[in-house]
Amino acid sequence: MIHDLVFTNVTFERPVLEEIHHAGLSAVEMHYHTNHSDGIACVRGALKLAGKRGLGLAIADHNEISGVIEAEQADTGVLLIPGIEVSPCEGPHILLYFSRSADLADFYRKSILPHKGPSPYFATRLSTGQIVEQAGNYEGVRVAAHPCGYLLFNRGVFRCIDRDCLDA
Repeated sequence: MIHDLVFTNVTFERPVLEEIHHAGLSAVEMHYHTNHSDGIACVRGALKLAGKRGLGLAIADHNEISGVIEAEQADTGVLLIPGIEVSPCEGPHILLYFSRSADLADFYRKSILPHKGPSPYFATRLSTGQIVEQAGNYEGVRVAAHPCGYLLFNRGVFRCIDRDCLDA
């Protein structure tokens, strides 16, 4: 039943940006890494490309918000959604999107920074439950970044649940 509900409104085809804009909506790249974590693009380059293509951008660097801060300071007019991809100690990555960058900064300062490892690639010392609970104190959206795993790792949320390292 949930499967039918979810996929009745999903279209698996290339979006037509003109139609999206004509409808008063914005297309947004929702999972973008910059060179502030493991991406190769600099923030200004990413903003320039997004602006050229008519896209918004959700910068979601690993355990880091400096890319989001740099993007906001650039003030290019590109729609920005403040985000972060957090790595819990059990493995599955969690994407967090905030309605206000001030909330993202507050969450980062209080919840991530004190529990951050020496590299943005390493997991934090927080569990998935702790991250989701603490992010729930802010207006925003919490999403499993790689539900079935990523690269050679099997640490997606679904796999962690299957292997009993994460409660359902």
